[in-house]
Amino acid sequence: YNDIAFKWIFGRQEHTGPLISLLNAVVGSPDQFCEVQILNPFDISEPFKNEKQGILDIRGKDTLSNEWFDLEVQVIESEYYPQRSKYYLAGLYRDQLEKSGNMNYDKLTPCYGIHILVDTLFKSEEDKEHWFNHYAMLNTRNYKSLANHWHLYYIELKKFLSCLKKRVKVETELEEWSYFL
Repeated sequence: YNDIAFKWIFGRQEHTGPLISLLNAVVGSPDQFCEVQILNPFDISEPFKNEKQGILDIRGKDTLSNEWFDLEVQVIESEYYPQRSKYYLAGLYRDQLEKSGNMNYDKLTPCYGIHILVDTLFKSEEDKEHWFNHYAMLNTRNYKSLANHWHLYYIELKKFLSCLKKRVKVETELEEWSYFL
C-alpha cells in the first residue's frame, strides 16, 4: 500500500490498462474511461522524488471525455479524511479552468475522487455491511443531481474482507480489484 508500489501499478503512463480497468470498475461503467492521461506520472528514474509532498497519488483525466479523476490509497486512519477527499475533489474541479479573466464554466467536466482505504472510515452499525460508498451532490428533497459533476467513492478494504467472508465468492469486477488490493 505504499505510494511507490501503488504508483508503480497504476501511475505509469505507458501501462494504463490496470488503471483504466480499476476506474471503470469503481464508477460502474465498462467504458467511462478509455484513454487516460496521468497528470503526475510515476518517474521510475527517481521513485522517491515525490514521496510525501502533499501531491495526489494519481491524478489524471480521460483524453476523450476530459473527465478528471484522483485515485488515492490511505493506510492510516484519519477522522478528517472526508474533508481531505472533498478538498482534493474541489481542486480537480477548479484546476480544469485556466486562470484568466474569461471563465468558461461550460467547459467544466465531471470529477471523480476514488479513495481506497485500508482501514474503516464509516464505523456506524448501519454502515458495517457497506464497504463501497458513492457520494454525489444531490438535492436533499428529491435526490436530483446537481450537474452530476462531483463524485466521491470510498472503498474500505478491511470491511470488504469481512463482508467477503460471509459469502466466500468474489462476484463483480470491483470486488475482484478490491480483493487484489
